[in-house]
Amino acid sequence: MATDYDAPRVTESDEPDTSLEQLTASRKDTQSPVVDVEDTDTAESFELPGADLSGEEFTVRVIPKQADEFTCYLGLSGVVCDAA
Repeated sequence: MATDYDAPRVTESDEPDTSLEQLTASRKDTQSPVVDVEDTDTAESFELPGADLSGEEFTVRVIPKQADEFTCYLGLSGVVCDAA
């Protein structure tokens, strides 16, 4: 037997018990239009002990890709790997 998967599958249990007007009225009752956001609630206001790294210097040595290395990335056609 063929099944039409595009046809809506509505049963009696799927039919809503409330009207659209009742749903929108109850939604307005439970939502608050005002959002309580303070500028002091950002993460920048927290001071962690030992987190000040402004006086530190970091040195990183960069070397070219070696002959035995490869790089993989996600392209439009899937995962692509390039050898050196």
